[in-house]
Amino acid sequence: MATVKDIQVKSLVEITSALSSSLNLESTLEAILNVLSDSLEMQRGTITLVDPNTNELRIEVAQGLSRQEKERGRYMIGEGITGRVVETGEPMIVEDIGAEPLFLNRTQARKNLAERKFAFLCVPVIVGSKVIGALSVDRLFKGSVSYEEDIKLLMIIASMVGQAVRIRELAEKDKQAVVFENIKLRQELKGKYQFDNIVYSSRVMESVLEGAIQVAASQAAVMLRGESGTGKELIASAIHYASPRADKPFIKVACAALPENLLESELFGYERGAFTGAMERKIGRFELAGQGTIFLDEIGDLTPATQVKLLRVLQEKEFERLGGTQTIKMNARVVCATHRDLEEMVKSGKFREDLFYRINVFPVLIPPLRERKEDILVLVDHFINKFKKENKKKVRGVSRAALDVLMAYRWPGNVRELENVIERAIILCQKELITPAELPANIAAKETIELPAAGATLPEIIETIEKQNIREALEKYKTQRNAAKALGLTERMLGYKIKKYKIIACLIGFLLSSVSASFASLDDISLGYVSRYVWRGFELNSMQPAIQPGLTFSLGREEVTLQFWGSYNIGNVTKRELTELDAYLNYSSTYQDWLDWYFSYAYYTFPNLTGAAGKSGEIFLGLTQTQAPFAPTLTISYDHDQGKGLYVQLGGKQEIGPVTAGLTVGYNGGQWGAQPGVSDGSLSLSSKLNFGSGVLVPSLNYAVFTPDIAALNVATGGNADTGSFWFGVTYSNTQTPGDYK
Repeated sequence: MATVKDIQVKSLVEITSALSSSLNLESTLEAILNVLSDSLEMQRGTITLVDPNTNELRIEVAQGLSRQEKERGRYMIGEGITGRVVETGEPMIVEDIGAEPLFLNRTQARKNLAERKFAFLCVPVIVGSKVIGALSVDRLFKGSVSYEEDIKLLMIIASMVGQAVRIRELAEKDKQAVVFENIKLRQELKGKYQFDNIVYSSRVMESVLEGAIQVAASQAAVMLRGESGTGKELIASAIHYASPRADKPFIKVACAALPENLLESELFGYERGAFTGAMERKIGRFELAGQGTIFLDEIGDLTPATQVKLLRVLQEKEFERLGGTQTIKMNARVVCATHRDLEEMVKSGKFREDLFYRINVFPVLIPPLRERKEDILVLVDHFINKFKKENKKKVRGVSRAALDVLMAYRWPGNVRELENVIERAIILCQKELITPAELPANIAAKETIELPAAGATLPEIIETIEKQNIREALEKYKTQRNAAKALGLTERMLGYKIKKYKIIACLIGFLLSSVSASFASLDDISLGYVSRYVWRGFELNSMQPAIQPGLTFSLGREEVTLQFWGSYNIGNVTKRELTELDAYLNYSSTYQDWLDWYFSYAYYTFPNLTGAAGKSGEIFLGLTQTQAPFAPTLTISYDHDQGKGLYVQLGGKQEIGPVTAGLTVGYNGGQWGAQPGVSDGSLSLSSKLNFGSGVLVPSLNYAVFTPDIAALNVATGGNADTGSFWFGVTYSNTQTPGDYK
């Protein structure tokens, strides 16, 4: 016959087994109360827990109570026997609950207390040092029998209940953390894969993304076509996260990476025992996608058998797991991608025609990188910023030579190959600019050839060949002049083609966009020296040596020039002439390869006619017809400080062998008669001489003036100038210098 202790030990074993068999708190606590009732003859077992939100005691689990009775069992801490136990943390024994005023019987489950006497045992449920609830039971009243052994047993069981509650709280916190992390991750992915985050600058990619944005809002199947590495998966992600399904799963399947015997089970799942090794049920990718999006990458690699099953899924919107009989509905959107020519595969019988039409509802063709080389600049900038942070490098850009190599390469691996090349270059780069030395040997090879795109028109083919030949000539002959001779072009014609095709100046826009403040980002850095000899008739009036440093930025067809002019009069005739300091800012551009125009502003500080230092600002607008003989130029300027009024100048220049000759004539009518009218003319000769890695530009200029001599002599005391002779030389750091003031 089993003793009381044997029963108690057996009960504890059963309770321990119940605690370890499930993480569901309610079912576990119910199992504990059942053991108390069946083995220990403890009736109406109740576990009451503190609600952390209201600080109110409520019945979590009760044995022998209806749902309505459980709902009525709510107490404040300190209220009734249960409330007192929770408040004090000490167990209580009530031998006759019918005679105990503290017993509230709020559940109204004990209606015949006058006929049968019950003892009420209640112990606290403690976790750590905190009372989180109470465990209570009813026992038939046994007179003078002690309940101390029952209390000890209940205290042990209450501690086990406390651990179960603690485990549930930890599991709930982990679950909430996982849910929060999942929501956060989805938000990050939605932000990361927005269309606005796709890096491009070409018109062709803009057109591609416009179509993708339009189809994203629909439910249509999408087919992404393009070579490997062009960004098909990125655009597929952007389509999903811009669609109404953005909060649903986005499941990717790399069809080419899975063996034929595993692909079907990965797509549709399988039941336990479906084949050798199928130890449990596996959910397939279509089932995981639910109402989200499934992305089938490289769908052209599907086997004929898998194509048949995929066609049924797309047509009927249902499938079965391998080895199963249950039909599962499918409501996921299908986005496919391939680099193969599916039309040719359909003709050869390698791809089902009906499946092709099912998945090709909205095709999106992504061009290879070699057909949108404008994107190379912004992609290089993006990858440099990305990998320099990862590798903690201070790289700011690429050198001109390195960018020329990147622009000339055909990129068979497309954007993915470019990304890998820039990452490698960042790792190897020890300076602020990436050079050809950090690029792979196959990319930096001199024999890299750019071929016309398939289906290109005759003008496009000619343009491709011209660009390649110009690049090779510039690289071989080092100077624009020598390259022009080798190509049978004039230097001016070659200059326009360089601007048109953005062969050299393309570097500038990229480096400016990455805010690279280095000399490598300048097209021209010039330093000039000019000596000016001023004549009055045939008498030397003064001599002014001057320094004219300047900077020129090129951005495709546009140029921005900033130049300074500093001179000092060392003549001994006109004592009133002082030091002169000028600044000159010019913006120039080319319109359709036949018209150059510029807009500039000059600011002067110079001696005025009264002998005091004067200040003046002048606005210029000029036009040059570049393809006409002598390149005629019209310049209109207005001096807004000195009252010179409107100034009109006509001129032009012509290349005669190594020398460029220029001639200008102009007239300033004065401002409302306040100043006398002035007509002038000038003759200039200049040449370009290679010097090291740059160019020296010597120039000779003679200017004549025909002012109202009598009026000027009155104002200046008889020192009016009638002519100036200039000699200057300018050095530029590149061998394609622009025009200087």
